[in-house]
Amino acid sequence: MTFNGLLLYKALKELKKFKGYSLRQIYQSGKNNFYLRFQWGTFQISVNPRYPFAFLRKGNDREPSTVSPLLKILRGKLNGATLVGVNQPALDRVFELRFQRRTPFGEVERHHLFVELIGPASNIVLTDDELKVIGLLKKRVTEKRTLLAGSHYSFPERDGLDILKMDWQDFLKFIEEREFQTREIRVLGFDRKSLDNLFSLMSLRRDQVLSRDEAKRLFKGLKAIGESLENTDVYFVSGEEKPWISAFYIPGARKMELSAAIDALIESERKKEEFKALRDAILRHLNKEVKKLQKLIDKLTGEIAALSDYEKYRKMGQLLTANLYKLKEKRELLWLEDWESGEKIQIKLDPQLTPSENARMFFKYYNRSKRKVIAVNKRLKKLQPLLAYYLDLQEMFKIADSYEDLAALRSELEEIGILRRKTAKKQKKKKDNTAIGPKSFTFRGYKYLVGRNHIQNDEIRRRAAADDLWFHARNIPGAHVILKTAGKRPGDVEIKYGAYLAAIHSKGKLSGKVEVDYTKVKNVWKPRGAHPGMVLYRDYRTLIIDSSEEDFNAESE
Repeated sequence: MTFNGLLLYKALKELKKFKGYSLRQIYQSGKNNFYLRFQWGTFQISVNPRYPFAFLRKGNDREPSTVSPLLKILRGKLNGATLVGVNQPALDRVFELRFQRRTPFGEVERHHLFVELIGPASNIVLTDDELKVIGLLKKRVTEKRTLLAGSHYSFPERDGLDILKMDWQDFLKFIEEREFQTREIRVLGFDRKSLDNLFSLMSLRRDQVLSRDEAKRLFKGLKAIGESLENTDVYFVSGEEKPWISAFYIPGARKMELSAAIDALIESERKKEEFKALRDAILRHLNKEVKKLQKLIDKLTGEIAALSDYEKYRKMGQLLTANLYKLKEKRELLWLEDWESGEKIQIKLDPQLTPSENARMFFKYYNRSKRKVIAVNKRLKKLQPLLAYYLDLQEMFKIADSYEDLAALRSELEEIGILRRKTAKKQKKKKDNTAIGPKSFTFRGYKYLVGRNHIQNDEIRRRAAADDLWFHARNIPGAHVILKTAGKRPGDVEIKYGAYLAAIHSKGKLSGKVEVDYTKVKNVWKPRGAHPGMVLYRDYRTLIIDSSEEDFNAESE
């Protein structure tokens, strides 16, 4: 989440309504969330490095409280104090809250609360009226700033255009110094995404040299955004992979109150984190099996490598046997001529054994090594496809994008014995994962089935009619897709949609163009003993799908 200076300006505009009101309570949730409670609302400050933000919550819903050294200092200095000032320097992601209160002796105490919402460097700092640091969340010492108890607080240095104070001459001087190049323009309050969207709205590029007319147009656009900041509504952009909030109008975005937009964004982030945590928890079991299997395969491969020259022991046994008539004494070393190559071969012997006994020992070692190599190769022939299946399963977990997908994959791990099945008692309390069926889509009157796991991939293929169409991303892990033809002949668009489904449900969905093979179900078969989801096929065609550009008006069921 990027909470830029424009959004902060709107949040602080709402907080300014509380100037003159006393701070009733301060509390903390976790390490990074602080709440300043006033009579008519609570101002939440998050200094989470991943998504720092600040905004006025409606009402006074209270989170479970945490106690920290900084919270104790804040409560001791600010509880009951009156908010007398709110300051945001030059649309930066830093703001200052000024408080004052009377002591029991009638004296006035003044304190400054500085909040920096700048990613990993986000911080909260409390100072006295002389800007001497009393307490802070994170100590920081750099070449330009020192944030320690007792040090003097100063705002971080920032460089860029201030759209609230600039006039045309200021703007013109700024871009002249940068030779009218848009890539050199920095605007205070804007993050990269919002600046890119501004340029897009102005029909400008981020890598061009501005003409004077284009510069004038950009200046007017920036001033218009500055004026729009007086309205505290924001725009929630949810159509992209990662939702975000814009302080100014974005085509297709939903207009919302800032508090509602941040709640929606936080909920989206929370759900993503929960989903990832659940996926990783299940995937750990599979990863453990993959490591064990890979270690075993490496061990067996090493054993074969160590026995790779076992044929030479048969040769030495044969040479010894052929020359026994002239080898009467026990010895440690001898040279014999190889009748095939005519070369002399050195043979080391056990001096405790006769040449005849040494020959039998070589044959015995040869036969034992040969049997072991055959057995190990036979075992590897089973283990290597199993490893390929497990690696394919890993990729299926990575492309899963719903709890239903995870439940189906979990059921597959239970089916193959990697995970223990849930007890009947637990299954009564919670819906059995195995009951989740394949995904189903309807497009232009045709039905499409998409397997959520390898077992479902096999199932939808087995149940399909011979003339139904089967789709799969070429040479990469992914779901099987079945187009139910119902005796009709689908057109190119319907076939392309089937390929599109296979592409977006494959490992290649984020890599741009994906090759997808398709053929009739009757041309797809499963080799004897193959693992779930593994098939062979013939008489196929290939389509190249760019999932980022395709746009199908289809319905999911």
